[in-house]
Formats: sequence, structure tokens, C-alpha cells
Amino acid sequence: MRATVTHIEKVTASIYTYWLQPERRVRFDAGQFIEIYIPHNPVDNRGDWREFSLSSSPSEAELSITTNFFENGSSYKKALQGLVPGADVTFKEPMGDFVLPKDLTIPLVFVAAGLGTMPYISMVKWLKERGEQRPIQLIHSVSRASDFLFNDVWQGYNLEFMPIVTRPDNSWAGAVGRLDAPRLLEFIGPIENKLVYLAGPQSLIEPMFNNLLAAGIPRSQLLLDYYPGY
Repeated sequence: MRATVTHIEKVTASIYTYWLQPERRVRFDAGQFIEIYIPHNPVDNRGDWREFSLSSSPSEAELSITTNFFENGSSYKKALQGLVPGADVTFKEPMGDFVLPKDLTIPLVFVAAGLGTMPYISMVKWLKERGEQRPIQLIHSVSRASDFLFNDVWQGYNLEFMPIVTRPDNSWAGAVGRLDAPRLLEFIGPIENKLVYLAGPQSLIEPMFNNLLAAGIPRSQLLLDYYPGY
């Protein structure tokens, strides 16, 4: 399917949100992702397709993705950074099972590192629009306090927010240090009947997932959505 870049929002010096207008209305569940094709030359060994979690609500006509850029990024990221409003891209329709359960009473734990909050932004937007309150605990780990983004999405929704900063300055008074499986279980507390969502960079989320399994957490209580460095 084709989509046109309508506008690009600068979130920080290195993080941008791209808004895409599909050629026809796209239906999806909050929390799903799309794959976007950007042809470019030369192409490095990571290819010309990438997966991005949607940060837009299913009710929005346009799709949005939010990503960061690094100085020595992939050829794909450089091509993405070169897009301007009016450019066309090809994408695969939304997919994935990192979505909300149908049972509204199940307690949810949203765990994110860095930009891993994107699928949760889509979910909470959707819940707010529907006036649907669910028991949600959001545990978000970032490097610096300034990395907590899109705080307006969480405002006005009754969730429990646990922010963690790994490299705090003297002004930060909250939780600090690296988030790993044992520490995560401390934050969660009693875990019976809870669904635990894990989203963020593969280097952090995959080991956490495996360590939670090793700690005896049933696979049925864990949902995984990680991204490689690209």
C-alpha cells in the first residue's frame, strides 16, 4: 500500500514523528506495527524495509511513527531522514499481537525503555477516546529525565506511572539505575493475573524477557515488542 508523508514533527534534536496519509483508510488495533519500504542506494546489509510501531490511534485517519536518528545510522535511516512532506512510501498493512486484551478487567503492566512507549501511546490514546478505563501500570526507563516524551498522552488517564532514569542529574528525585528483570518484578509487585508488555531496544528487552521466564513468569503473561538498533 502507498502512503504520502503529510508532515514531520521535530520532537527533540534527534527524534521525529512522521505522519502518513494512506491511499485508503487503514484499520488496525492499537499497539500494532507496520513495515515501511524506502528504496535507496547504496543499501547496507540491513536492507530497505523497517518495522515501526504505530503511535497514532486507530481512530486517526493518518498513521504516525516516531523514531530517532544517530550520527552513524543505517543507510535506511539516512534515507528516511531525507524524506520531505509530499514524498510517497510503500508499507505493509498493520500487524502484530502486541495489543490490548478483550477482557477490560485484566491488570496491565506496560514496560518501556526509550522509545518503547510508542505502542502504549497508541493504546492510551485509543482508551481515552473511548472513555475506557483499565488498570495500567506504566514503567518507563530512560537515560535522562528529558527523554520522557509525550507526557500529555498519559495526563488525564488514571494509570500508575513509574519513571526510571539511568543517568540522572542532581535535579532528579525519582528512581534511578538500570532496569532488569529482578528490579522490574519488585516494581510490579504481585504479578498473578497481570499481563506484562515489554517494549524497547532488543539489547535490553530480550534478556529481560528471558530472565522473567527463568524467574517462573508464565509465557502467557508476557508480550514482547523489541526493535534492533537501526
